[in-house]
Amino acid sequence: MKKILNLLLISLALLTISCSSSPDVMDTAIAKQKQLDKAYEEVVTKSQTGTPAKAKSTEPSKPKSDEAPKTKSDPAPKAKSDPTPKAKSDPAPKAKTDPAPKAKSDDSEQSNQDKLMNEISLKIKQAALEGTLSELDPGKLCSSISKIKQFVCIQKVKIDIQEYLKNSKSDQHQPIDPNAKDPCASVPKDAKAECEKGIADMRKRNEASKAKEAAEAKEEADKYVQSFDPNNIPKIAKFNFTDLDKFSRMSKIRSAVGHNYSYKTDEDDPTRQNCKSMKHYLIPIGAAKTHGAYSTTPHTFKWMTIKFYSPVNGIINHIEYTENQFGTEANFGIQATDTPAKGYYFDYYHIALDPNLKVGSTIKAGQQVGTLGNENSYSEIAVSASISKTKIHLISFLEVASDEIFNLYKNRGVNSPSDVIITRQERDANPLPCDNSEAGWFIGSSRSNKPDINFQKWVFESEENWFFFK
Repeated sequence: MKKILNLLLISLALLTISCSSSPDVMDTAIAKQKQLDKAYEEVVTKSQTGTPAKAKSTEPSKPKSDEAPKTKSDPAPKAKSDPTPKAKSDPAPKAKTDPAPKAKSDDSEQSNQDKLMNEISLKIKQAALEGTLSELDPGKLCSSISKIKQFVCIQKVKIDIQEYLKNSKSDQHQPIDPNAKDPCASVPKDAKAECEKGIADMRKRNEASKAKEAAEAKEEADKYVQSFDPNNIPKIAKFNFTDLDKFSRMSKIRSAVGHNYSYKTDEDDPTRQNCKSMKHYLIPIGAAKTHGAYSTTPHTFKWMTIKFYSPVNGIINHIEYTENQFGTEANFGIQATDTPAKGYYFDYYHIALDPNLKVGSTIKAGQQVGTLGNENSYSEIAVSASISKTKIHLISFLEVASDEIFNLYKNRGVNSPSDVIITRQERDANPLPCDNSEAGWFIGSSRSNKPDINFQKWVFESEENWFFFK
């Protein structure tokens, strides 16, 4: 190996000398160097394989093939492949696809952003005219702007508001009074048209708001009785609520018939120790008068043919539908709409309601609203004077009946409304407990948690609970 290195050093020395001589000498030196390289290669090959260099040259030489790509082909692929893909693929997609969509979407987005900014500017100007700049919230005004531009928008809005506030303070003109005859009189001519439009829009909005508030206030007021005097109840019922000649008896207010019905009144007892039925039940003619015979006595006519009517002009204010073995029945209410009947309500139960009637339907006094919806149900009517959302007075239908309507009952033996009313003092002196069910069934009734046949007989047969018609 030392000999080889010495040969290489001698070759380099000769090459250095040749570089400083003439071109001919240079060529000769190069030729000699090639010979030395070949000799060096043979020596290295011999030292590695132990085979004469001559024998190896007859086979395909791997070192030569490995070296060839390094010296001859490496530069070529770089020169041929690298520039070509860059020239053909990169510029074309960018020129054909990227710029066009960007330009189109950017223009559309910019247009929308500009429109939103213009709307914000108009809101600021309007607030400046109305003197409500301090109420503006830059964050809310810019909430529709794209998130990327929201910060810039907010800053601009703050600056604009401050500018308007600054100008309004330094303005020598009188402040705008929207209630003045000519509120824009002191505004500069170039801003007067805008001022007048702003004032007109503001007045229009105020008028619409006041009208809406007035209508809502009136609607709310019409729901309640302005003043309630139990000794001076208006005779608002101009028509009887049902065909009276189809009934044989009428339960009394605060009786034990049915279930507790005193909710929202000041007579309601949350302990359920003093329960009261504050509505009228009516049993059709032909029904047995004794409790034992009632369930086995057939009806003398079809109860579901009994008709029901509205006693007043009003509207249907609520409806709840249920299904029974005979079809669909409804519990619903009629709200009186005429003065002095406003605030009075008539609630019906177990009625096959006229299908044309919906919540909000207008009703005329005497208009038929339906028929009895269950062949096994009594007729029921509850009348209330509503004082507020949480307080009502439940009263007898006969207390609101006109003289003409009351005469129908008088002809059947009723001399005064008190004939069908158990007073509060009487019931409080003889309280009736009820269970904790939603209905509040009287303890002892067949549907209570403690049925008692003697109590049931007393409820059904006693004149303490019923007024029997002549």
